[in-house]
Amino acid sequence: MNRKDREIFSALEVVLEGIGVAFGSNCEAVLHSLEDTSCSIIKIVNGHVTGRKVGSPLTDFGIEILKKADELEKDVIGSYYSRLNDGRLFKSVTMVIRNTQGKPIGFICINIDLSAPLAEFLEEFLAKTDESSKDIVEHYP
Repeated sequence: MNRKDREIFSALEVVLEGIGVAFGSNCEAVLHSLEDTSCSIIKIVNGHVTGRKVGSPLTDFGIEILKKADELEKDVIGSYYSRLNDGRLFKSVTMVIRNTQGKPIGFICINIDLSAPLAEFLEEFLAKTDESSKDIVEHYP
C-alpha cells in the first residue's frame, strides 16, 4: 500500500466513527484493506456485533465482490441480507474504495443487526450523543 492509499484509508476512519454514532451499537462499520485479505480489517466500529476485530479476514462474500470489482457498474453493493452462524439476521451494504487510478483498494461495510430489539435500536438511534450540545436549528436551502 502506498502513501496515497494510506491517506485514503486514514480519511475514511472518521466516516466509520460517524456511522457508529449515527446508528448506534447494533450497527457495525468495517474498513477493509485489500492488501492482504487474510487480515483485511484495519478499522472496525461496534465489532461486538459480529465478533470481529482489527486483523480479521475478509468474508467469503467480500472475496466474491473483489473478484468482480473491475466489472462492477456501481461501487455500492446492496443492501442485502445475511445471517451469522447463530441465526441473527443482518441488513448490509458494501462500498468499494478505489484509489486515484481506479484500482479497488478496500471496502467499507455496514452491517445492521436486525435481531436487536426494536425498542433498543430506536432508543439509541433517537438519543443525542453529545449531551453538552443544544438542539441545533438548521435550515436546508
